Amino acid sequence: MSQLPTSVPPAWRTLPSDREFTPEFLRLRDLVFEWTTDYYDREHLLRAGDWMLRLAPDAPEHLIIAALTHDLERSVPGGPVLDRVNMSWDDAEYNRAHCDRSAEVVSRWLAGHGASAEFVDGVQQPIREHEFGGSPTGDLIQAADSISFLECNGRLVAGWVTSGAITYAKGLEKLEWMRDRVRFEPARDEARRCFDLAVAEVDRQVALASDAGGSARQAAGTPDLTSARGVSRFVEANGIRLHFLEYGDGDNPDLVLVPGITSPAVTWEFVSLQLARDYHVFTMDVRGRGLSDHPTTGFTTPDYARDLAEALPALGLDRPLVVGHSMGAWIAAAFGALHRELRGPLIIADPPMTRPGGDAYFIPVESFERSIAEAKAGATAADMRPYFPTWTEEQLQQRAEWLPTCDVTAVTETWRMFHVESWLEWWRALEPPVLFLWGSDSPAVGPNGAGEAAEVNPAAEVAVVPGAAHMLPFDDLEGFLAPVREFAGRVTRQAVP
Repeated sequence: MSQLPTSVPPAWRTLPSDREFTPEFLRLRDLVFEWTTDYYDREHLLRAGDWMLRLAPDAPEHLIIAALTHDLERSVPGGPVLDRVNMSWDDAEYNRAHCDRSAEVVSRWLAGHGASAEFVDGVQQPIREHEFGGSPTGDLIQAADSISFLECNGRLVAGWVTSGAITYAKGLEKLEWMRDRVRFEPARDEARRCFDLAVAEVDRQVALASDAGGSARQAAGTPDLTSARGVSRFVEANGIRLHFLEYGDGDNPDLVLVPGITSPAVTWEFVSLQLARDYHVFTMDVRGRGLSDHPTTGFTTPDYARDLAEALPALGLDRPLVVGHSMGAWIAAAFGALHRELRGPLIIADPPMTRPGGDAYFIPVESFERSIAEAKAGATAADMRPYFPTWTEEQLQQRAEWLPTCDVTAVTETWRMFHVESWLEWWRALEPPVLFLWGSDSPAVGPNGAGEAAEVNPAAEVAVVPGAAHMLPFDDLEGFLAPVREFAGRVTRQAVP
């Protein structure tokens, strides 16, 4: 069998379009998604199911369910415990107990949810073999498990290391074991690729924890996503690792949110959840923010646009509706102009109407630098209120918690680009369907900005959020959502000429 093409991860939770699946499988798969909602390592399990279909598109349905559930004994108290410090990762006694108990837990759960006896019997052997392999189906599930773990859990291993639970060497041993144990030969190159990415993530997290920025971030309270309702998705794009939060039903039209200069994805969750009622939403941590990589360069708008362009196919998205706000509006416009073959409908929301030789952006760069420094030093929600006096307490708390993840170089370089680049050239090149959305009181667009945008691109639609300033959904959530929903309802899945 030939090697798999590398660097082409499977689409997220997408079934092959050229294959029919039984109603029993589709019902059980949806129930598994519900079962794993609160499981700590959910992404790893779901990606194991994706990788199973990537490795073997004709895999039996029970083998796909086995891949999706293979670790779920860990969700039931009372199972075997691995001493990470004193035991080896390949400890035969522990791994056998883990595999056998998972097979029993999953088979009981399936039987209790009306699965046929044939289905229940079918999942048991591959789950019993998922750590060791040994049969053709065992080797497949072991490969899907290994690749998915390496793809998803660099941060998990890094957390063990940076918390002091294990040494760096022990963490590396875990990743090496997941790579080297793969018996299904066509999957080995993919395992090696994901291993390299996982090690790089561990190294990055260790460096962050040891430098001054990492120490300040820890002093302020390391942000996490335990309270977020979106599902984390990591993809490799444009040479870096990008993070998205995913919301909603995958059967709904796809929508991608690209926030502004100091707005990590989680700070837009209140918007994402509203849109997820009707759309399959992916909210982006732009490079240098949130849980995406923080490179030292690459902060021009075309750089950001290329990140988005390469992330979309990695996420399995085909011409989604892209909604960009502020800096994200520039990114969405550049993406649409420079990567036309990938673009769908666009909403350009309150872009800064700055240009070379024009007025400066309404927020001075020193204000960004000062607020980031204050957040890294442990600023509270109350400390954030002078910057955003109309925001809710929850929004201010998120701001205080996540602003330290905004790299100051990324922010200041982006601010500088507001005065070097001319976004209207990208805007001019955009063909419908495209909407320019602005706040009537926005200092970023100004009193004449919407008129200028309409003049530069008369084919675009224009809508206003009355009384809103620059932070449109924060100022008037329903006023922002109404034109977004109206436009999206008309144009989603509409082909771009």
